[in-house]
Amino acid sequence: MSENKYYDKTNPKDLMPTEILDNVPKLYEQDGVKAKDKVVHAAYVIAFGSDWTWYLNEYDEKSGRAFGLVAGDFVEWGYFDVNELKEFGAERLILEDFPKTFEEIKDTALKKQLTKDELDLAFNGELSFEKEEKSVDLIKEIIISDLKEKDVNDKGTYKYDSKSEVYTCCACSSQPFL
Repeated sequence: MSENKYYDKTNPKDLMPTEILDNVPKLYEQDGVKAKDKVVHAAYVIAFGSDWTWYLNEYDEKSGRAFGLVAGDFVEWGYFDVNELKEFGAERLILEDFPKTFEEIKDTALKKQLTKDELDLAFNGELSFEKEEKSVDLIKEIIISDLKEKDVNDKGTYKYDSKSEVYTCCACSSQPFL
């Protein structure tokens, strides 16, 4: 690899430039590595023809066969043929810098492609979209502290059940918080 930490992006139509070829592990070399820690050396997309993305983790130069995460109508780990992708007009994704681990791209490339459930399934619960979860938790915290400051317990619009930590509307019994 060059002095740069990431691969060159100047020719996205070249699916396997020398610097990637020199650094991508051979098939099965990342066996035993947790899915979230596997290194992604490239991501391939077919512009204007597909919503699928192929994330390259391992490669066999002789056969053109690769292994990685494949995300589209469904998400799965599997093998794909880089030569076939080239025939279909695939290009390397240049909106993301590679190489990076899946953990490093979870809140960028993966978040654009996968739902929370798909991420959980593909990575056996090892990864989550942390930024989103932290934002939701922060909003809940603000709402709860605001309600407690206004002392809305049984005397106000909402009653608070400290056992279940749930606020219930006194008028309609709905539970808009937690």
